[in-house]
Amino acid sequence: MQHRTKMKAMGSVLAVAALLLSGCSSSDDAAAPAENNFPADSTMAKIAAKGKLVVGTAYDTPLFSVKDPTTGEIKGFDADFSRLVAEKLTGSADNIEWIETSGENRMPFIESGKVDIVIKTFTITAERDERIDFVGPYYLVGQDMLVRKDYTTVTKVEDLNDPAIKVCDGTGTVTSENIRKKAPNANITEVDDTNLCVEGVKDGRFDVYVDDDAYLGGVVALTPDEIKLVGAPFTQEGLGWGIGNNDTVFQTWLSDLLKTAIEDGTWAKYYDTSIGSVLGTEPQVPTVGVIP
Repeated sequence: MQHRTKMKAMGSVLAVAALLLSGCSSSDDAAAPAENNFPADSTMAKIAAKGKLVVGTAYDTPLFSVKDPTTGEIKGFDADFSRLVAEKLTGSADNIEWIETSGENRMPFIESGKVDIVIKTFTITAERDERIDFVGPYYLVGQDMLVRKDYTTVTKVEDLNDPAIKVCDGTGTVTSENIRKKAPNANITEVDDTNLCVEGVKDGRFDVYVDDDAYLGGVVALTPDEIKLVGAPFTQEGLGWGIGNNDTVFQTWLSDLLKTAIEDGTWAKYYDTSIGSVLGTEPQVPTVGVIP
């Protein structure tokens, strides 16, 4: 997929990241919270000065970001990276204000400054990149289909072209657009809360729920006797972190942090303790700045 995006120019700015990151060679290094370590008036300096990182994320995305109902702690792959960013900017991984974020409000939250960053299974697209900046990809996904355990009608995305097959999808995503490229007559219902898709598949209101395969794998792991993955991904997409538009300095700093995390094994550690622990598959390690 070709993108006219600021992401394509990222390689030209990564060279200056060493100067901006200074103390960020390892995820285990102690982070210096003093804003004077960052360029004056940069987003990094402003976050360091206020002493907290405001992160937009989901509270109900298995393996990526889930809020523990007992402790209130956010856990998962996205949560781990959020804490890494907070540590490097403020000196502590605990200096985070979490803002629950959905597919519909994540762009407005970034544009209004309600959050400093969105780390929430956020697919990088050229259209979105016109309004915000992306860092990544930090994870590669393919869209797949979730069905009831005994359902065999759908084996590939083209089968969804039958309007009699009821498909569920989340509002504010690119999923419906991707489905219609392969199945233009698909009967798709979009809902704000994708938990309704899962429950709808279980009780027969929907036949198929389409979403990212890693996320769906986590959903299936919760009730494997009731639902399953078709196992026929039909896209390859990059997930990115969303930040304010035209914030090249912050984008560069975050890009080099992510690149370092991939190179020093931090990315693999986060994967193994979240996504990998359920899927049991070898990850497709992304290349920062290269969009599928």
